[in-house]
Amino acid sequence: MAGERIEYDNQFTTAFELLESYRDILRTALSRAGLSCDSVDYVSKRFCADKGLIFSLQPAYQPSNLPFHEFCRKVGFAEHIMSAMRERFWRNFHLFRHQEEAISAILDGIPTVLATGTGSGKTESFLLPILNHCLKTNAPGIKSILLYPMNALANDQIDRLSRYASNSKITFGILTGATPEDPPEDAEYPENHIISRREMRETPPDILLTNYVMLERLLTARKWRPIIDGCRDSLAYLVLDELHTYRGTKATHLMFLLKRLREQTETCPLLIGASATLAQEGGYISGTTFDQDALDDFLRSVLDVEEYRLVTPDYEVEQTEPMAWPTISSIPDHEIRDSADSLEKCRLLGDLLGERVPVSFWLSDEPFWTSDIGGRLNRHPFLVELTHSLQESGAKTFAEITNLYKELCPREISGEQAALTVKAWLNALSIIATDFSDERPALDLRLHVFLRGLTGFLHRCLSCGSFHPDGSDICPECGSPLFLVDREDVHACVAKVRERALSAVLDHEEDDGPDTFFVKVWHLKHAENSDTPNGIRCTQAVGIGAESIPRENVILPFTHALEGELQLAKHDIQSFQEIKKRRIFLADPIHPREHLRNLVLAILQQLPQKERRLLGFIDDRERASHDSMAISDELVSRFFEVILASIAPEIGPRLSIDQALDAIKAYVIDLVEEDMLDDVGKNVFEEIELWFFRLIGEPVRFAPSRSGLLAVRDLDEYAELEQQVLELFLRERAINFRCQNPMSESRYIKFQKHWALNKRQIYCDPAARPETQKETKCISLSPNSKEYIEFILQVGEKCEDFEDPELASEQEIKRLQKKAGSDAILRAIESLAEKGVIYRTSETAPCRYSLNPEHVLLCISEDSEEMPDRHPSYRHKSSLHFSTKVFRTNL
Repeated sequence: MAGERIEYDNQFTTAFELLESYRDILRTALSRAGLSCDSVDYVSKRFCADKGLIFSLQPAYQPSNLPFHEFCRKVGFAEHIMSAMRERFWRNFHLFRHQEEAISAILDGIPTVLATGTGSGKTESFLLPILNHCLKTNAPGIKSILLYPMNALANDQIDRLSRYASNSKITFGILTGATPEDPPEDAEYPENHIISRREMRETPPDILLTNYVMLERLLTARKWRPIIDGCRDSLAYLVLDELHTYRGTKATHLMFLLKRLREQTETCPLLIGASATLAQEGGYISGTTFDQDALDDFLRSVLDVEEYRLVTPDYEVEQTEPMAWPTISSIPDHEIRDSADSLEKCRLLGDLLGERVPVSFWLSDEPFWTSDIGGRLNRHPFLVELTHSLQESGAKTFAEITNLYKELCPREISGEQAALTVKAWLNALSIIATDFSDERPALDLRLHVFLRGLTGFLHRCLSCGSFHPDGSDICPECGSPLFLVDREDVHACVAKVRERALSAVLDHEEDDGPDTFFVKVWHLKHAENSDTPNGIRCTQAVGIGAESIPRENVILPFTHALEGELQLAKHDIQSFQEIKKRRIFLADPIHPREHLRNLVLAILQQLPQKERRLLGFIDDRERASHDSMAISDELVSRFFEVILASIAPEIGPRLSIDQALDAIKAYVIDLVEEDMLDDVGKNVFEEIELWFFRLIGEPVRFAPSRSGLLAVRDLDEYAELEQQVLELFLRERAINFRCQNPMSESRYIKFQKHWALNKRQIYCDPAARPETQKETKCISLSPNSKEYIEFILQVGEKCEDFEDPELASEQEIKRLQKKAGSDAILRAIESLAEKGVIYRTSETAPCRYSLNPEHVLLCISEDSEEMPDRHPSYRHKSSLHFSTKVFRTNL
């Protein structure tokens, strides 16, 4: 058997979990907005923010007839290239035909453009001739410049270059806005990787990766003259990756930059372009159809050449004759994973094929797809038809693939049974690809998940009834206008009526007249459970579509009609400031892009340890900086939460704060002594105390998921009001703990570090209010409290010494209740202070209070929902690692 068994969920299972996680975040947001359970279910079932799972087929490129080592000898490649490629792939691997064509054209000095798809080996096609030139040329200076439109794409090539240039004289460097002036201290890099700008000026690398903005600086800034002068006689290749991104003024700018560069060199460097989408049908150049003349004009203009070689791929076309549909007695087990044992995997294949698959087959060294069993699986009618359908009509959703299976199956099955069987097929294909990784798969599926951000306020389309987040004024499903949803009735939208038209723009506009007012709007077919009041019935006056709606003022014209599909009723609120309070906010104000972080974390956790790398693009520099910091922080937090859960079996479910911190530190010492942590993990644990106090220091109203993390020891022994007060202290994290090592220059924990450092206290006497927020963070339980005024009033109403004056005004009664409630709470706090459960800041009034940490317990449970444990293997010391880094890249 080829390959190594990896114990993690396959990408299909992970994708389904991602969608479910996304829906969970949505349901949480709707519940947080105050919607009932029925309303949450109603909205979440009709919420359109994803298209489900979409599957496409990676085309099978035609391989070369020559093994790579024979091709190397044919074109005269250096021995180092042969050995480097063998190390990455295998001994007798073959290039694709289009790769050989591109390499041969580059070696012949022909300007070359590679227009082949993702995963087709474009980078190797231009990189191998460049590496070969660097190996065979002893002259100093830059020999090749690789231009990338975004820094993240250039950064992504560093590891590949490191592998290919290892054990050779080839040097390379990346020059972007993030490149440091001097080498970082104590940083370990390969010898042939030039890190800093100063080193590049002193000793220019053979291969320079940069972007066109930095190229302009190289050509114009005086301090970079040594690099340009140094490559005057050495620059041989100039590569433009993602060539299709250079359009309009950007293309013109690039064209003149290249012309200026050629004028300053004597070598006339060979131009090479690469793009996965340049020559496709409906691509960037022609819009709808492939247009060779338009493509020629574009490439000749950008590259400033008369002739060039356009390399396009050759695909393999295989005609597979399907076998008869096998007899299947039951639905295959769709929950079998890559980590299952060989017996379960053979049982899964047997259920799909309708025959017994011996375990000895899985344990043998026989290739899968060329075996008898693999051949029969390849000829299964479902796999044959799925392959043909993806080749002919393109990508399909999971629902479409499920319908395809249901139509093909000769027996009557339900949609749910078909979906479970398709999941079993996906699991089987993933298992085969994992356990037989050296083989080319019979069906090379690509999985796509498209999610819209859970941002802004909830909107609804009156035409099709779908719900949407902010981001568009027009329904992507049917092209009709989107309106805000009323929190009091999710079946109703809020609109502004103006001149016989409904407007989705609720705030004041210049042309709003005295007859403009707010209404609730229902589409009667979507309001089956709504108690719609009497109002006017109306219908759309014109056919509404995206092309007929003015984007700057989304409106829906209507006319009165007794049989109309819309019902309008005047809203009980006519102030925009009050209407705003009825909107349904989707994003968590503390973690507004929680869905994005869940997406990144789930994918990283699914990947094998050594492959945990993601390349992401954000078109907002400030957002990129914030999200990278937040994601990195959450990776550390989740890692520490796993550590925290790991000490539970050894110590017990309830620990004091000091006990828990000591137990974590002892656990970490064991990990270090047993060499279970990499360097990143060791550095992270230097900040363990800071993380710990931040975890327990964030108030519950900012982190609802941690409501059960802390408890007061022997809470039942106190009076009812004392219990309520202690729980309030606990919710606000008004605990007298102090982080001994604040680490102002902490490397990994920077996000919301103030929860670990700022003291939180509570006071009842208004005179105890701190003069500045810097002094301490305080919560008031005085009669003037904002956060807990309802609690104070409830306590005041129950006070025995409070007498309700018969002639007092309602306002005066409320004032007296506040005073009585605050006094009662203060007496409870003082009682607890006498018992040593609560600390006073001073022995004389006015003073502030905080919990004694000796009476606070950390609640750790194997089944705690607050300690996420989606991967149980993380509980074992042998699998504890944290080596994922998140970088911020300015795009």
